Formats: sequence, structure tokens, C-alpha cells
Amino acid sequence: MLRTLFSTTILVTGLALTSPATAQDTPSPETVMATVGGTDITLGHMLAVRAALPEQFDQTPPDALFSGVLEQLIQQELLVQAHDGEVSRAAALRLENERRAVLAADVAEGVVNADMTEERLQAAYDAQYAGQEDQTEYKAAHILVETKKRRKSWWRSWKAAQISQHSRKSIPPARPAPRAAIWAGSVMA
Repeated sequence: MLRTLFSTTILVTGLALTSPATAQDTPSPETVMATVGGTDITLGHMLAVRAALPEQFDQTPPDALFSGVLEQLIQQELLVQAHDGEVSRAAALRLENERRAVLAADVAEGVVNADMTEERLQAAYDAQYAGQEDQTEYKAAHILVETKKRRKSWWRSWKAAQISQHSRKSIPPARPAPRAAIWAGSVMA
């Protein structure tokens, strides 16, 4: 069976990579790159895989990356089609988690990429900082003092001010850690 999967993979990959393209063919996410057992693998599928790859793949030559991604998708589809029976409980849970993560990331991306206008930014700034007095801020890499004794005195007073300022903030009391969750192996079976 593995030999059949491998030879089918080579055949489908060869057909996909050698199909002639004409000048009027404009690739789109719906462009079919390969068909495995009646299931189309589109350019959109390949772009989704590419978008999820780490930055280190940016240095891979595009033709090698293209053929590698296509090969991976073809092999995965062949394995899916070779699967007999029900999806295991563990696989079903992983699929649910993956779906949840993908949809949450999609929503978060929409929020982050929402149209931010100058007026909306100013309104958010005003809401956050309205009524607060301007404070002088100092940023220094080095503070020069005349003597070592003066430096130690300054350092103690600065640390005391930092501690005092920090203690003024209301910090809720620490909660005890929850009991460890007990994982039953039968749940994942």
C-alpha cells in the first residue's frame, strides 16, 4: 500500500507541475494545483500552508518551497483517503481545538487590522489620559554625582521612592494555586 501511495504521489505531482500554463491563465486561490482521488488541492490551500510556515522558510527558493508544499498536501490527502473507520476521539478533539484556534486567530486579526483613523486614535487616547496632569519624565543612562557617599544616598532614596510608588498601586492578594487537574487516559481513547 505504501508503494502505491508513493507512486501515486509522484504521478500526481508530476502532472501538477508539468501542466501547461497559458498567458491568459491567471492563478487565483481557486486554481487547482493537483487532484488526488477526486479531491482538489488548490493554490489557496498551498498559500495557507505557506502563511503558517516559520520565517526561516523565507530563505528557501520559491520553486523548492512550492513543490515541497504541494508534495506535503498531496501526501496528506493520500493518507486521509487511505484512512478507514471512524476518527479517534483524540483526533476529533485535536480537530476541534485547531478549528477553535484558527477561528480565534481570524477574529483577532480582524480586530487588529480594523480601520484605525486619527479620530479613533485620538478618542482612545483622550479616554485613557483625560484629566491627568502632565508629569516630567526623566530617562538617563548615567547619573553623575560628586562622591561615592552621595551616590549611595541617592540610590537608597531612589529605591525607597520606587518601593513607595509600587506599594501605592492596589495589588490584589495572591490566590492559592488551583489543585492539579487529573487527566484520565480513558478520556483521550
